[in-house]
Amino acid sequence: MWPVGSLLILALVCVACRLPTNEVSGGGTSDALQMEIEVDLKPDIGITPVSVRVVQEGRAVAGASVEITGDMTHAGMIPVIRKAVEVEPGLYRADTFEFTMAGDWFLTAEVVLSDGKRVSKILPLSVQR
Repeated sequence: MWPVGSLLILALVCVACRLPTNEVSGGGTSDALQMEIEVDLKPDIGITPVSVRVVQEGRAVAGASVEITGDMTHAGMIPVIRKAVEVEPGLYRADTFEFTMAGDWFLTAEVVLSDGKRVSKILPLSVQR
């Protein structure tokens, strides 16, 4: 019984810890919505502008609220959080995003659409010295 219970717990942990690609809360699906996170320069310690493109059904999404959070893959790191500003319909930029140390990071872009739906996407990346 113990080995079966251990395998079940391990399977549940693996499923719960996966990184999402697009998640929508508040109803609806993300099938027609596409997001792309772009790091404008080679990821390096210091200021590195980050852009998020949001397109729904082939059209740029204007008027959304976008927040970018950077976390390292190890515990104990204070996340870097920046609001992105809409620079043109469907393109949001955080020009002051700062990688505070080298290592493995993941950026999470959370978009709140004008209808209240929340969509997020994660981009894993490695920051060099």
